[in-house]
Amino acid sequence: LARKQEEHTSSHRTSFLGPIYIEENWELLQKRLTPILVKRIEDKSEDGQGFFTWIAPSDPYWGKSQLFLSRLSNLFSRAETKKKRLFRPIIYLPVRDQNDYRSATQWEYEMGKYKEHARGLVEGFLGGNVEVLCLEEELVAIIYHVSHPESLPVSFPLGYISTDKNTVKLINQHIKDYIGGSSALDKPNVCGRLSEIRN
Repeated sequence: LARKQEEHTSSHRTSFLGPIYIEENWELLQKRLTPILVKRIEDKSEDGQGFFTWIAPSDPYWGKSQLFLSRLSNLFSRAETKKKRLFRPIIYLPVRDQNDYRSATQWEYEMGKYKEHARGLVEGFLGGNVEVLCLEEELVAIIYHVSHPESLPVSFPLGYISTDKNTVKLINQHIKDYIGGSSALDKPNVCGRLSEIRN
């Protein structure tokens, strides 16, 4: 009902249930993303217009589906045309710290050919239970991974997609603050490439 109301108003926000990478939700994301990319293709400016940042939550069930890699493939295929780059995808994956070899190794395995585009990020962004996809200045998807072990065996994702400029700007600032921050002296939140954490 909420989604139908959003679709028939001038709302810049669309709500959804379940992981962002299931078919119905991914189509919602593409519906919002496509006109932005069409505009960028037609734009005469240079390529490389900002990052598309995907921050994974600290949720053991996140990404454990073949659909996830399929969506990554789709995202990277849309990042550029034969003539220009439209955005730069980067994925941040939760690790305990710069020495979390076990998590980094597991993420490398799970990310497959996209591992070079992934970075380790110290757990705790927005409390650790929030997933974010953000195309700078244009679009954001926020997914809350609700955990209620007394009644649910796994987490329950619910979220929304927004193209409201103020919302996108606010979330993008949270991302920049966390990525540029540190958990302690000489311990930046970004731990580098997965291969760097392992070595």
